[in-house]
Amino acid sequence: MEHVELFCIDPVEEQKRLKAKEVLLQSKSKPKEVSLLDVRRGTNVSIGLSRLMKRYESFETLRSMILTLDIAPMTNSGKSGNLPRGIESEPQGGLSNLSPSLATIGIGSAGSPLSDRVFASPSPMTSLRGSRSLPMYVPGHRSVFSMGQGSTGFTPALSATGSSATSGMSLTSRSETPVVYQSHLNLDDLLTLEPLLPTDKEIKVIEVYKCQNKAEFQANAAEAFQKLGFPERFMFTMSKPIFAPTPLTRSTEAPPESAPTSTSTGLALLKRGFAGLTKTSTGKETGSGTPAEDPLLIDDFLFASICMLRFDSDLSSTETQIQELIQGCDALRTNEHLKVLFLSVLKVGNMLNTVYGRKKPSWQQPSGYHHRQPNGPPTSTAAIAFRAGPPPGSKGAIPFPPPPPPAKGPIKPEAPASGGPAPPPPPPPPPPSSGASQKTAAPHPSEPHALHVNTQGAAGFRLHSLLKLRDVRSMDNKSNLMHYLATMVANTNPEILSLPEQFGFLAKLEQYRTREILDQVLEHQKSIKKMAAFKDKIEKKMASLMEDMKRVEKEHEGEDVEEGGASSSSENEDLRNGQQVLEKLGVFLQEAQKRFEDLVDLIELLDQSWKATAVYFGEKSAVETPVEGHGPSQSSSLESPPYPPMTAASSSSGQLVNRMISGPCKPPEEIFSVIHEFLKHFREAHMQNEDNLIREKRQAAVAMRSASGTPSSRPATAMSSRSLGPTSAPST
Repeated sequence: MEHVELFCIDPVEEQKRLKAKEVLLQSKSKPKEVSLLDVRRGTNVSIGLSRLMKRYESFETLRSMILTLDIAPMTNSGKSGNLPRGIESEPQGGLSNLSPSLATIGIGSAGSPLSDRVFASPSPMTSLRGSRSLPMYVPGHRSVFSMGQGSTGFTPALSATGSSATSGMSLTSRSETPVVYQSHLNLDDLLTLEPLLPTDKEIKVIEVYKCQNKAEFQANAAEAFQKLGFPERFMFTMSKPIFAPTPLTRSTEAPPESAPTSTSTGLALLKRGFAGLTKTSTGKETGSGTPAEDPLLIDDFLFASICMLRFDSDLSSTETQIQELIQGCDALRTNEHLKVLFLSVLKVGNMLNTVYGRKKPSWQQPSGYHHRQPNGPPTSTAAIAFRAGPPPGSKGAIPFPPPPPPAKGPIKPEAPASGGPAPPPPPPPPPPSSGASQKTAAPHPSEPHALHVNTQGAAGFRLHSLLKLRDVRSMDNKSNLMHYLATMVANTNPEILSLPEQFGFLAKLEQYRTREILDQVLEHQKSIKKMAAFKDKIEKKMASLMEDMKRVEKEHEGEDVEEGGASSSSENEDLRNGQQVLEKLGVFLQEAQKRFEDLVDLIELLDQSWKATAVYFGEKSAVETPVEGHGPSQSSSLESPPYPPMTAASSSSGQLVNRMISGPCKPPEEIFSVIHEFLKHFREAHMQNEDNLIREKRQAAVAMRSASGTPSSRPATAMSSRSLGPTSAPST
């Protein structure tokens, strides 16, 4: 009998094998994508786009929203509203480190918030209305510009997976969860998109690829576009020319295939952004017959969108910091309790100056060191007093001894045997007078020295001297002059003890940097200038485009030209979009200019307040004592924006900010820091005095209780109590 061997096939393994075979066949049949970027750049662009394109339908949609400045208005706090669960955005990588984060969400095309639109529902059969319990997005009461006038909402096209034109959502086949696309750009997405835009080199590479495959693009542009890789398709879409010039005539021949057009050459050669707003000197001519100018790039529109979104928030932050600095300067200058405290410090200093000034200098003290004359015995205190001159009223019967011979070289006093510092040399004798009757009498040794006595006392002190009060300590090293000041203030003016709490805001103000705040003001003005230049640039481009269209219509008047139908419609669309952008830029610049003029007024108030405070505390101005490297630089000079016309108050803002930069030597934050540290030490000294007072009261109470008993019997009683135990009675 023949033996038959049967094999059992595992269905799971067979399913895996068939699936792998199918994937292999699909990969072989699928054409290989064209990669024009290097590996690292392509990977970075793919990662950024994978996060970004989850909220936008296509590259064309994203480009159209950028070119029309379709952005979401900001809230008061500068942050977006709470996103519903269905449209929560993922973390934006490096954007989480931005301070402050200014993410926003979009508003629907009909003006309704996104919370009223369709969100993630468990099944397509559920209600299409969002839950009313979802958080509502409330726009800020002070937005930079209004989205209602001159702006039309964008309605995304139907998706390949099935979408609703009314709700703007898309249903995927796997999870059947609606995907809601954003109708407006927010700041986080714009900041994510900024480093992904094509550079000059990448634009040039794409133009070369288009010229090499021009026949394929003319035959089937969609198929040729799909052959590109994912990041290359994004670069291709974003590098399309904006406001392309109209040819002189409809019958103008196309440029040769081997060379790119003049517009693409300009796109490849000119710098991006606002680095080159002036006309180029290439000498080439565009299709309209005018010299080549700096073309509009999508970077310009992206910068304008970012500036419009964050200008209000950044300007408000600068205004808040300047107002707090003004209030801090005024509080230091006008607070009466602080004046009383500083007067107490001055009294303590004058008291010490009077008490310790009546003593003779260290080199005149009997117990002090004696100065040794060169090559001679040490001089005694009596000899020093004798050589100082006779007392007033004496006739000078005792002749002065002859002076010692002059020594060669400088006199170097020897150090004492104890190893301490050498005593200072005696003061030099007064210069001789020409008149015989004019003789300057030397002071008597018993009189106070002139450097140590001031009958009227000091008139003031420097602020940095406040921090030296802790250095003057007592003999037992347990207290210092700050403790004495706190004790004196507590006994005479106890209401001043609350000053550290009143000036608690100094801890925040000392963290500010005035120079950085003034640089922010300059940056705000530069942003306004760039936006005004961008607006003028669009106006020139639109005027040139309209002239070309009128010229073409005049040349072909009465002719039925079917070839230019698509071109004419695209030009009309560009004109409509440009008109919307101009309206938004006009509203923004008008509001931004008003805000900037208010900011200049605050800078002027800060300048006046800080100068008055500096004079009040005895600080010199940098104009009187110029410091190298602390003047206004040529690059930081503040100029007036070209749009709209500057007023008389804001026209001198450049001199004002430069004067603030080169103002008093010490900035406000340094004075805030000194006074805050002094008040902190003053509070600590007062608390230590209170603790010492409580400790002394306890010790006095213990001493009083011990003094009320019998000193001889208490130790014996305690000893007997400890020996007999707690239950035995003490013996008497």
